Amino acid sequence: FDPVTTPACGHTFCRECLALALRAKPNCPLCRTPANIDVQSHPVNAVMSHILQTHASEEYRKRSSEVKLEKKRRNPRHGIFFSNLLSFPGGKVHLHLFELRFRTLVSRALATDRKFIIMQRDAPIGCIVNIVTSRSTADGRFYIEGLVESRCRVDQIRFEEGGHGLECGEAHAIVDLKEDEEEREADNKLSEGSEQEKKDDKSAKEDEGVMRSNPESKGWEQNASPAVRYREPMEILKRAIEGLEEAMGDYQFKMTRRVHGDPPLNDPEQLCWWVCRVVDSHDDLRMACLTTDSLLARLAVSRQLIVLGCRDARTRWWVQTFAVGGILAAAVGYAVVGDFS
Repeated sequence: FDPVTTPACGHTFCRECLALALRAKPNCPLCRTPANIDVQSHPVNAVMSHILQTHASEEYRKRSSEVKLEKKRRNPRHGIFFSNLLSFPGGKVHLHLFELRFRTLVSRALATDRKFIIMQRDAPIGCIVNIVTSRSTADGRFYIEGLVESRCRVDQIRFEEGGHGLECGEAHAIVDLKEDEEEREADNKLSEGSEQEKKDDKSAKEDEGVMRSNPESKGWEQNASPAVRYREPMEILKRAIEGLEEAMGDYQFKMTRRVHGDPPLNDPEQLCWWVCRVVDSHDDLRMACLTTDSLLARLAVSRQLIVLGCRDARTRWWVQTFAVGGILAAAVGYAVVGDFS
């Protein structure tokens, strides 16, 4: 079913069979020549496919059904690339892979769904990376560009047989809390606060009761959309981004936009990830953004990140100013000493 021919040695295999074989070893199963093939996107052998569908049509349909069932039953296990840096959805990953285990990771990803996991060693959470482009060299190294698609919780991490030290795990998608669940979580956090916070919470509930007694506000309360619910934190975050632009300066912020794109001001979730990519320090807060399943909490943490990013940008400006001033003073001093000597 779905025959493909390896470009290096010219042997033809079922696409799924070749994909499974390359997961164990990136060589042709027949002659052991390095395959260097993207199985999922490689074109089908049209001549062989026509022969099979003409002379073995029943077996061809049967094998097609078997392949579809195998794909449904297959566990979502992916190879893991452990990194010291944090990655966030929407970002890009550029890697030059030369270790045998990571070359195996890329070969297996290209042979299946073009995805792998990137995460820190001790973190319980990672991100799914989709390989956009890949280029292999004659000695088996890979240059890849990937797009970080989504977060995932990773468990069942273990070494794969024939993986040359590659670790794989099962990825489980992370879904944010719904609006009512976020309200309950916020109420629980408020109940654990100080007495002043409790008083503020009580007055807020009284105001809420006044609003619900009004027919017009009652309809608004029941039918509030996510865009309305996140409007206030989004406005706060937008003002913070304006402050970050002022602190970084026009040129540096322009370079930031060239690398990370313009801030998606109309998408709360993507805006949080944009902030995490731009403010590349304070990993504790960035990890909190990555692990939380509450969008409201993520917006609040993103604002803290921007505040710290503004402070860091101003500090860097003063350090650079003093450094340049010191260099100029030293140059003038040497010039004066040289004139007198």
